[in-house]
Amino acid sequence: MQMRPLTETMVADCSDFLFATELGRRYYPLRRLLDDAVEKACQRDDIFLAYEGQRLVGVLWYVEEGSFYIYPYLHMIVVDESCRGKGYGRRMLAYMEECLLEKRMTSKIYLIVTENNQAAQELYASVGYRKVGRLENLYRKGVHELLMEKFLSKMTKIGQLNAS
Repeated sequence: MQMRPLTETMVADCSDFLFATELGRRYYPLRRLLDDAVEKACQRDDIFLAYEGQRLVGVLWYVEEGSFYIYPYLHMIVVDESCRGKGYGRRMLAYMEECLLEKRMTSKIYLIVTENNQAAQELYASVGYRKVGRLENLYRKGVHELLMEKFLSKMTKIGQLNAS
C-alpha cells in the first residue's frame, strides 16, 4: 500500500471515493458539502489517499491540531468496502501515527466513532485507543458518537497497546 498526500488535482477523486461510502454520505449528505470540505482540507489538514497499485483503496484524513487546538484529531478513515478486513485500516492508522511522531515527541490522538460501528471500535481498541466519552446527537439526532483517545510517544511501538 502506498500513501499519497492529497493534492488539488486529486480532490475530485477523493470526493468521489468518500461520497460512494456510507460514512461519507452520513457526514456529508450533499455532494457539494463534501467537495467544499475536501477542497478546504487540502489546504489546511492532512489527507492521504491509500493506493494498492493504481487502485484507490482508502482515505485518511486528520487534523494535526484539531482537538482543543492542541492534539491531533482523526477526522475520517475510510477503506473501500471490498478491501475491508485486509489490514488497510490498521496500516493507515500506523502511517498517521508515524507521521505525527516524526513531528512531535509525545501526543494524544483523538477520534470520534459512531456508537453502532462495532468493527471500527474494535480496530481502534486493538491498536490502543480507549473510550473516554460518549457524545449524544452530535451530528445527527438519535446517532451517538464515542470519543476515543490514544497516547503516543516515541517509546511506543506503532500499533501496540500501551499502558498509559
